[in-house]
Amino acid sequence: MVACRDACPICDKPFYGKQKFIRCGVCEVRSHCACLQLGEAEQATLTAEGESIYKYNACANSSGIDMDPTNSPGSPSNEGANEGATSCASSNQEASPLIFVSNQLEAIRHNGQCIVQLIESLVDMVTNLAKEVAHSKNDNFLLKEEIRNLHSHVEASPRSPREQRILPVETSRKETASNQHMPSAALSTQASPAVPAGTTLSYRDIAVAGVSPPGPTALPDPDGFKSVRYRNGNTTSTPAASAVVNKVKLRRQPRIGISSSQSLPVVKKAERSKALSVSWFSPKVTADDVHKSLKEQLTLKQLVCTKLKTKFNSYSSFHISVLEDEFSLINSTGVWPSGCLIAPYYGKPTADQIFTASTPEAAAPAAAVKPAANPADNNGANGGSSTST
Repeated sequence: MVACRDACPICDKPFYGKQKFIRCGVCEVRSHCACLQLGEAEQATLTAEGESIYKYNACANSSGIDMDPTNSPGSPSNEGANEGATSCASSNQEASPLIFVSNQLEAIRHNGQCIVQLIESLVDMVTNLAKEVAHSKNDNFLLKEEIRNLHSHVEASPRSPREQRILPVETSRKETASNQHMPSAALSTQASPAVPAGTTLSYRDIAVAGVSPPGPTALPDPDGFKSVRYRNGNTTSTPAASAVVNKVKLRRQPRIGISSSQSLPVVKKAERSKALSVSWFSPKVTADDVHKSLKEQLTLKQLVCTKLKTKFNSYSSFHISVLEDEFSLINSTGVWPSGCLIAPYYGKPTADQIFTASTPEAAAPAAAVKPAANPADNNGANGGSSTST
């Protein structure tokens, strides 16, 4: 925000857009309202119809009005406006509270309408405060009356400390709940007023008036309270059920016979097999080569080696199936050469995954069964699959 060119003669600081100020009615020099300690009401009082009636001490002395004859220095009446403005700045810094009050009195004399409005607003404020005080006194009186009535009820009906804690609302709720379970005859007797013992009533009087015959059951309660007493119920907790221990039955282990009988042939149990995938071999490696390498290193009961298709035939990959008990023998890094990738193979390879040679010699059957005793008898004519049992 850009400041104005002129400055306040008291604090020597420029004026900004939102700062409140007041001008001297004589020399037109303006000062901050904060420096003069003027509030909004005082500023409105010293300003009438857009013109300021505020005067500095030096300006008041130069115009012939002695604001403070003991402290204000005398100045000739023919001094120029520039000398008056300079004297305003010097004398305003030494202004006493008496000079400020005299300026306000002069403003009151010139602007009586603003003072009347200010007085009316003050009177309205005082009236509103008086009404609020009256309402507060009335509320305080009512609260005291209620407290006094409560104390009188408590003193009129002395009860045990346990009974005094029961509120009337809770008593009425319990009374209603108990009346729901009572018979109709008891309810009519309890609800009807009492009748003296010497009075004779007819059936019509009882039906119309709803009064009850004299008896010891009608007991009037002058205070409107009902005494309720609680009895500690001696409820015995049921004994805890004995812990039932579930006995774990051991699983029966089957046994296998060892004798031999030609009259009772036995079907052999099917042996499960497990497969291994081996890849990253040279494209020239065939299934017979892998079969021969495994037979030279390991003694296996069953071995099926099948060559799989690879992308662009840049390497060769094989599916090797053995018995489940012998799978740990081929699933070892010591059996395979360095650089090849081995991993368990789940499922069976489909027909489109099995490699088939493009040469006429490869039209032979896809699998050849070889004896496990002499695996070297394979001539290598079939490069797609090799089986040994």
